[in-house]
Amino acid sequence: MNGEEKNKEINPQTSPENTVNSSASNQEKGADEVLDQSFIDSLFQNANQETSPPPTDTQPTEIPPDLAQKVVAPPKKQDNEVSLLSQDEIEELIELARKEDKERQKKKQEILEQITSKGMAQPTIKPVSKKKIDLKKFFIPIAISLFLGLISGTWTYIYLMKNRIIPSEEIPPTYTKDLATAKEYAKILIDDKQYLNAIYVLERALKNNPQDSPDKADAQFLLIKAKYLSGRISPGTKEFQELIDDMETVTKENPNHPMAPYVFLWKGKLHEADNFPYPAIEAYERIVQSYPQFEERDEALFALNRLELQMNNTVKSAQWGQQLIKEFPSSSYALEARFNLAEVYRLTGLLEDARTLYIRIADTAPDTEIGARAILRISEMAYKQGRYEQALIQLETKLNHIRQFQYNDEAYLLLAKTYKELGRLEEAKTALQDLLVFFPDSKVHPYAWVELSQIYYSLGDKEKAFQTANEASLLYPNHPDVLANKADFLALQGNSYASAIAYLEAEKNGGTNPSYLLKAGQLLMINSQLEEAIKAFEELKERYYGTKEALKGTIERAKCLYKLGKFSSAVSSLEDLKKLTPPTETEYKSILQELSTMYLELGLKEASAEIAKEWFQKADNPDEKIESALILINNDNTDMVYSNLSSIDLSSVNREKAAKFLYSLSQKLLTKLPSEGLALLEQVYYQYPEFRTSDIRYHLLETYINTERTTSARRVIQDWENELDTQKESIPDFIDGEILWGNYMFEKQEWESALQAYNTAIQISQKNEEPLQGKRFHTDWAKYQSANILAQKSLLEDAIKILDELIQSNSSLTSLAQVKAEQIKLEMIARK
Repeated sequence: MNGEEKNKEINPQTSPENTVNSSASNQEKGADEVLDQSFIDSLFQNANQETSPPPTDTQPTEIPPDLAQKVVAPPKKQDNEVSLLSQDEIEELIELARKEDKERQKKKQEILEQITSKGMAQPTIKPVSKKKIDLKKFFIPIAISLFLGLISGTWTYIYLMKNRIIPSEEIPPTYTKDLATAKEYAKILIDDKQYLNAIYVLERALKNNPQDSPDKADAQFLLIKAKYLSGRISPGTKEFQELIDDMETVTKENPNHPMAPYVFLWKGKLHEADNFPYPAIEAYERIVQSYPQFEERDEALFALNRLELQMNNTVKSAQWGQQLIKEFPSSSYALEARFNLAEVYRLTGLLEDARTLYIRIADTAPDTEIGARAILRISEMAYKQGRYEQALIQLETKLNHIRQFQYNDEAYLLLAKTYKELGRLEEAKTALQDLLVFFPDSKVHPYAWVELSQIYYSLGDKEKAFQTANEASLLYPNHPDVLANKADFLALQGNSYASAIAYLEAEKNGGTNPSYLLKAGQLLMINSQLEEAIKAFEELKERYYGTKEALKGTIERAKCLYKLGKFSSAVSSLEDLKKLTPPTETEYKSILQELSTMYLELGLKEASAEIAKEWFQKADNPDEKIESALILINNDNTDMVYSNLSSIDLSSVNREKAAKFLYSLSQKLLTKLPSEGLALLEQVYYQYPEFRTSDIRYHLLETYINTERTTSARRVIQDWENELDTQKESIPDFIDGEILWGNYMFEKQEWESALQAYNTAIQISQKNEEPLQGKRFHTDWAKYQSANILAQKSLLEDAIKILDELIQSNSSLTSLAQVKAEQIKLEMIARK
């Protein structure tokens, strides 16, 4: 052999993929190592190309024909065909290669020593010492990783084997050609949960046997079973609809087949998965009506009981539930049916019956999921009925004594709401904080955040409340209740436009509360966004037609149209709404109110009074009575109002509103029924002293004077003057009152009282930098009358001074003052 020239160096310690390495890194390896193909090829080449005589311990032998049983044959060469070697020859060649390698290493060492002796330095190669790894440190992580890997691999293997599709060539032709055989084989596959293989076999068998037969019907039912159980059919897909169609076809053709009720059951479940309850109910009803001996009939009855309850068909739900309990008292669904029956009682208002049944369920299954749910329902009922102490006892029992952990998050939420109603706000806050901490993945978290923000607000920490509401909106930006809560707080902050937008977002993100759109529209109206408000009210009507909120929205829409100047559309809309709304509805009175107000503002007094009469008659609370009465009073229709005055409970009405109502009515009655009008005016003056306006004082004084009640009139004047320092704004009316009283005294020829009243009016008028005047009388009249009184008292010179002052002031009374002055002067001359 030529060594390095013709042969590759063989390193026995390397992997089979890397057989050629540097001779410096070669190490010896045992002869029992596994040989790779490239190593065998090199041996063949060495055997054929060796020119030097082989070693004495190696003898050429013939290659036995059975070599292929021991060694994998090398690939065929195009140039030279190589004969096969025996196992012994291969081992001899390996030993030869090792000896050649030792000789080659020896020669290289000699050459290196010669180079070193000539003065060339041999670089020192320091062996790299690897740090010894302490496997004990990593034993536990390695063990865990291996264990998890083993589990993962096992499950993967099981899944792949169960879902393995057998290649068609492995399935005997008999299984796909003969229906009877295919049917039996498919049953075995289905029992082994190899649904896809069962589908493969049955589909081909049915394709090969299109003629009708009992075996074909059995195969069709088995195919449906395999497809349903495979879990590969998803709602909304083509395969889903095809399976539904196949179910309908096969049950229609073979209604008496033993598997027909199962197909109806599966069909119902598929429709439920597709969120189509009505066809599901139809499928379950078919089982109950047509298959009385079906072994899973109780499941069908429970499905009907549950679905009808979901559809709010409480009567049917109760019927199905009672039938299930009667026919299958030991069924696993019986307890759930009883719970649904209690739900029916609760929804239909039979609260005591519902409570009794919930208690029985909780006693029957004290530490189960359904028992925990029953206790929660009992607590909810007590809470909604306002029996908060009882609700608290139930909830604390649930949380402290029942090991069933399910529904504890809902219990904590209800507990916090109960504490809130009992005024125990700190405990409510603690309960909500515990809920958020101990149930991090709870579905009630959004509601907990809402309640927490409201509790902070009730505690007076408004900043924290706003912060919590905002944080909740960041955590749950698409939750309608969270967005509505944020809108409430924005409205409290005075940001009505942002609040309206938040309400619209709550509706957009799945909110089902019609008040969201109603509040949004009303807030947009406040911001004069009338067109946007109209859109919100129209959407409210479209989405929630028939609700009270929709009716209110239509009324608000009419008000928007009126503000936009579309008077005809606004009135027409309300008139149409009035015809469509039953008079018994609360909102009917709101329609009458808006219509009567619009007619009044448009100058249609008769139409306004007609609508207001109907409103006044239908109003059943004092506030509405007063509002409708004011419209009638403004239209001079006081008879109906005054005759029904005793039926209006003024003590339950806002005092300011009651005072204004009585004053308005008194003013209209003074011209028709003066005594009755005065009585109402006195009622306002004496019973509502905080609302004694200057207008009320003046009219009461005027009425006393007109009815010759001098003492009462004098008392009003005196009280008014005493309170004048605190009621600067009433000075003009007070001046009028003094002059009115002076005129009355002047007519009575009580000169001193009259002169005192005139002088008081003049003095009060001149107290300010700019002289004030009365609304009805000018102080020049007081001066003129004072001059007349002085003349009567023969104080002619004093009278002349006042008259000259009037003449020089260019007053409207100048001509009268000149005439009077001349008369007095002539009288003075005559007296001389």
